Amino acid sequence: MPRLYVITFLATLLGILGGVFALNVAVDAYGVFWPADETPEVRAFEPNTRFRKIEYLSTRCHKFNAFIMGDSRSSSYLVQDVDKFFDVKSYNLSVSGESIVGVLKTLQGLARANCVPQLVVYPISTDGFGFNVADFALSHEQLLRIYHPLIDQSVTLLEKFSRYALNYSITLTSIQVLYDRLKGRPGFLIYDFATGNHQTLFARLDKIAPCPAVVTPATDRIRQWFNWLAQLQTFLGAHDIKLVLVMNPLPYPSMLSTGLAGTQILLHELSKYADGIYALSLTDPRLRQPNMFIDQVHFKPDMVRDMFQQKNFQSFDRLSKEFSEAFKACGIN
Repeated sequence: MPRLYVITFLATLLGILGGVFALNVAVDAYGVFWPADETPEVRAFEPNTRFRKIEYLSTRCHKFNAFIMGDSRSSSYLVQDVDKFFDVKSYNLSVSGESIVGVLKTLQGLARANCVPQLVVYPISTDGFGFNVADFALSHEQLLRIYHPLIDQSVTLLEKFSRYALNYSITLTSIQVLYDRLKGRPGFLIYDFATGNHQTLFARLDKIAPCPAVVTPATDRIRQWFNWLAQLQTFLGAHDIKLVLVMNPLPYPSMLSTGLAGTQILLHELSKYADGIYALSLTDPRLRQPNMFIDQVHFKPDMVRDMFQQKNFQSFDRLSKEFSEAFKACGIN
């Protein structure tokens, strides 16, 4: 009799684990188990785009000669606009919460797999998010951002399954996703594997203040960020990859949120890496128009398209003068 209890217990345990495993792999809420295809997908939330896009490129890198890198803001740089302006075939490799550390690590991993572009378009931001030097993918809690094994060879097959298939929080997510699918709920994120583009719908921005309410100097972080940019530039030079810098068009107060000193350091240091940067003038009225932005930190693709079409290639001296005048008008030293 005790032996029967043990067998029943073990069989039940294995049955539960098998059920959980099968559910999580079948639902694949973060998009890490099933191969990426070229069909646009509507999801209730963002999959692990860092993993998913590398999986897609692993067999299709030859189709592209340019990458758009960066965080979720870079998703507004549509490949058709970049292709037309720079005469390339680009893939949007932007991922949620990406940092310059992740950009370098991703390019290094792709180079090991003989996937090297001719051009990298790298949008940067003048607010605090723009100088992120954290590597979120190293956190075991960041299931949204874990690297593909091509990029981080420490991510083993066993680790992948233990994180995504036998995980309590993932199981709860899978149940919710399955419920939404059965109910026919469309979700809020459109993701196109063939281009890397995705569009997320956030809360609407209703009003833009004339000046930032809070200024957070980020001089130390900016200097750390440039240490990584130097490493990135060295890598790009060694592989004969051209770097194009773009300044993200943020709501006007966000453009000034790192303060005068931080912005001056940014523009001065950037001048060592490029002759100029694609950017909208601070006097452009669209930076003050809520309908040009998705939310407080994301802008619409129309702003980027216009910036390229109007050939807004700005010198750092000109931008420095514009920023100085803007800070003076807002009474910010």
